[in-house]
Amino acid sequence: MIRIRILAVLFLVGFLAAVPVRAQLGKTVIVSAGSEVDHQLNEISAATDPAAKLKLIDAFSAAHPEATCKFSPTSSM
Repeated sequence: MIRIRILAVLFLVGFLAAVPVRAQLGKTVIVSAGSEVDHQLNEISAATDPAAKLKLIDAFSAAHPEATCKFSPTSSM
């Protein structure tokens, strides 16, 4: 009986922990390797200076106004 309770509690905790994790996942955007977008994203990733990175992000956002290429405010750098 205790074993069933423990399993039920573990299942519930696992389920409740999975909900916020799933909510943090963003929309998957497929970028073709070698494309203009790929090169720009690689430049942004390779930049080490935060000011340069922000400049590259602004340039990317201006060049690609479509919603699938927008950086969300919670994007990590």
